[in-house]
Amino acid sequence: DIYYNITVGVTDSAANMVKMFEYLPWLRADCGNHTFQLTLNDEIFTLVSVETLVKKCRAVCTFANKSPGFAQDLIKEQETEENQGQGLYLVQDVVTRWNSTYLMLERFLKLKGPIIKLLGSQKWEEKVSTRFYPNEWELMDKIVTVVKGFREATEMLSSAQASISQIIPVVKLLKESLKCTSNDQGVKKLKTGLIKSLERRFDHKEFDAKFAYATVLDPRYKTHFFHNSAAKDAAVSGVLNELKQAIIAEDDAGTQATLVEHEVADQAEKGFTLQALMKKVIAEKQVEEASDNTVDGRAKE
Repeated sequence: DIYYNITVGVTDSAANMVKMFEYLPWLRADCGNHTFQLTLNDEIFTLVSVETLVKKCRAVCTFANKSPGFAQDLIKEQETEENQGQGLYLVQDVVTRWNSTYLMLERFLKLKGPIIKLLGSQKWEEKVSTRFYPNEWELMDKIVTVVKGFREATEMLSSAQASISQIIPVVKLLKESLKCTSNDQGVKKLKTGLIKSLERRFDHKEFDAKFAYATVLDPRYKTHFFHNSAAKDAAVSGVLNELKQAIIAEDDAGTQATLVEHEVADQAEKGFTLQALMKKVIAEKQVEEASDNTVDGRAKE
């Protein structure tokens, strides 16, 4: 029964999804990929300059989709010594999927030469009114460079084996990849903004038991990727406490079964004796001591 096999449900952060889980018996966790898209929209794709650039790319892609002649001329332009054998088409993005916009911009950069030649040719200059300026090509390159890590993170969290235990490690690595270096002229502001947005949207998850416990229990990650030491300590303490409670509950069930067996055996005896009572008390004490030692030992492991 699927009802009993679900512990946590992963959804986007839309109000209707949050509200729905108030009536369900399961915990809810935000979708990591959806939150990545919100992060990128905050700092990049809502910028006027970027919106203008993306609209231009979409316009060219739309024209290429409707004009087989333009698409074929684009292929022919790639048949040069530098680009021989590529035969690539433009990639149309989907508004609701940021990574498709990344792929569109990446393809434009890869076909920069052929695109510039076609858009400036006598055959297509009037039919395709879109033009790209040098500063727009530079902006395109910066965007692709900065958000490359987000694409990889999205692919990791989109696999069939994805788990919420990956959220804390992936966010940690993304922030590391966005740290500014001496070669970041022109993109430092973008990187800083993305880091702040990631911190605002993800840092509290280190204190969320769902994410923290899953990370600690995942043998690939354990406590290696926690940014906040207090969150790491709380996660380890919480996991140990959960293990102790589980062990105690398991041992209590075993103890109860043992006591029932003793009681049945006592009732089966023809007569009640002090010796039988002494054996019963000793057996109960041995069970209690073994349970305490097992709990401490297994919790430390």
